[in-house]
Amino acid sequence: MSNRYQTILFDLDSTLIDNVEAFRRILPKMAEEYPPLRGHEELLFRIYFNFANGSHIFEDICWELHWNDAPPYPAFLKHLWDLYIHATVCFPWTVSTLTQLKKRGCKLGIITNGDAWSQNVKIDTAGFRDAFDIILISKAIGFDKPDPRIYELAIEQLGAAKETTLFVGDNPRTDILGAKNAGIDSFLISREENRFGATYIGSNISKILNLI
Repeated sequence: MSNRYQTILFDLDSTLIDNVEAFRRILPKMAEEYPPLRGHEELLFRIYFNFANGSHIFEDICWELHWNDAPPYPAFLKHLWDLYIHATVCFPWTVSTLTQLKKRGCKLGIITNGDAWSQNVKIDTAGFRDAFDIILISKAIGFDKPDPRIYELAIEQLGAAKETTLFVGDNPRTDILGAKNAGIDSFLISREENRFGATYIGSNISKILNLI
């Protein structure tokens, strides 16, 4: 195969799957199960965009809505998270792009940070597990992006060469820095002009077809 890139490694969240849309899809269910949220479901996006401070944000939401009998936040978050990961949805271009890459003979892999259970549920819900030759999940491996070892492990297991491997992701601090640390080219999913050290930049993964 004469393609410049013969191995394509992908991030999962917000690269292959549309996390914001998945979260939006569960809001009607959350409002149905928790009546004080009806008409105010969008407030939960405050938690989505800042999970680290979710407990405090939830307290603020309860105060705003006069929700005096709200469940404990850990139970609320567990239920929200379970609905969220089972609502996983691909971007419109994901499956068609993966199909084209497979037709062109590329080896495909996923390198994702997160726990094995959640990430595996997302992958299976998305329905594209069979498209990938390897899937590495950080908590199962023992190190997270941007640690170069997780990239190097993928390359080793695929029998790939660094010079013909491309990593595709949306997070400059983990995906792009990690690829740079591992010595491989990268494609940043972004609409910004700043490349953050990425070799290429584009609005979605379909744009990499021009590189293969």
